[in-house]
Amino acid sequence: MFDFLYAMGTPGGAQADANPIFSILPFALVIVVFYFFLIRPQAKKQKEQTEMLKTLKKDDEVINNGGLHGKIVSVADDTCTVKFGNNQPIVVTKSSLTKVNVGDEAK
Repeated sequence: MFDFLYAMGTPGGAQADANPIFSILPFALVIVVFYFFLIRPQAKKQKEQTEMLKTLKKDDEVINNGGLHGKIVSVADDTCTVKFGNNQPIVVTKSSLTKVNVGDEAK
């Protein structure tokens, strides 16, 4: 019943092996694609976020990761005091701030 499958198989005898580079090449290509489309842009975004957090100063208008807009009152090492909505100062961690609007951008 399955004799035709055996007939279609590889002939018995010495067969040249495929070059191992051609079997590794697709995996290397996938790694390169992941690097350029996923890892590198994420690292660039993280670097920009770190730089933004280092340059925070008083009177900058910020948006936190919850979407609240406020104005920085004071900056400490790992935290800042931000006035939200009703001018109530709230201490937040710097890492929760996602965007800074400086000068003309804030208006």
